[in-house]
Amino acid sequence: MEKGDGKPKKGGASKWMIRVASIGALLLVSIGGYTILTNNSDSGASKQPSADEQGAGVPKNDTANAQDVNTPQLTKVKTGNDLEGDLLTLENAKKIEVEIKATKGNTNISVGNKVNNVEESYEIKVGEQRKLNADQFIWFRLMKPSNTQIKVNGEEVDTTAQDVPKSYRIQLKK
Repeated sequence: MEKGDGKPKKGGASKWMIRVASIGALLLVSIGGYTILTNNSDSGASKQPSADEQGAGVPKNDTANAQDVNTPQLTKVKTGNDLEGDLLTLENAKKIEVEIKATKGNTNISVGNKVNNVEESYEIKVGEQRKLNADQFIWFRLMKPSNTQIKVNGEEVDTTAQDVPKSYRIQLKK
């Protein structure tokens, strides 16, 4: 048997109980906060109705929307040699409208209505934009395509990782 001085020991069981109660309180506060945050983010004010909810009570129509059919569609048909360039076809458009914007740096542009037949050449600097129009066909060459954003009738052409000169051919398909 241990001999003591008659006074109760400090700490022991009471410190252990305080620690358990503190951990429990932290867990409750954390879970409560998480529940409140997730419930608020799912509230009806910011939630968009699903496709099923939008069409509830309305008969479904399996035909395509006329606007979808008439949206210009740009398709890469063929990869050409260096000067010839990639051939892209444009459908559902009356004419070809190309927007070239220098976004990351300057670039030089050469433009023509035939492959490698330069009719116009110029430089665009960061922030500048140039518009090209054609009825049936346009060819253009960029000295640094990765510095630019190219849109053909609103459809973007991927120019990432193209740090060498590259040509593009756009053909209107009717």
